[in-house]
Amino acid sequence: MKNRIRFLRTQMNLTQQELAEKAKIGYRTISDYERGVSTPDAETLTKLASVFKVSVDYLLGNTDKQKAIKLKVANQDGTITGIEYELLNKVKGFTTDDLEKVLDYVDYLKSKKEEKKDEK
Repeated sequence: MKNRIRFLRTQMNLTQQELAEKAKIGYRTISDYERGVSTPDAETLTKLASVFKVSVDYLLGNTDKQKAIKLKVANQDGTITGIEYELLNKVKGFTTDDLEKVLDYVDYLKSKKEEKKDEK
């Protein structure tokens, strides 16, 4: 990941300071990522992916495809939150049957939320 962050930053002709400002994180943090001293959390990965216009999977080295896939989600800008990303990561590799069970449970939770809303 450290090489991808440095590669993308240099491709965009950005200094570490400029990248830090765009991602709204400390410039020393960028240096730490590029040296492999630390790794970004899910929220920071999302910010960096947005700045670079690549997928989080590309930053993590899970794919060589740079282009981010736009998702139709609640956020108007097409991004996902850290917890949404974490959920997607957790179901990665599930079988279709397992995913259908997850969706059934999500539907159940949504219906319970609607019932509570209707009671008020």
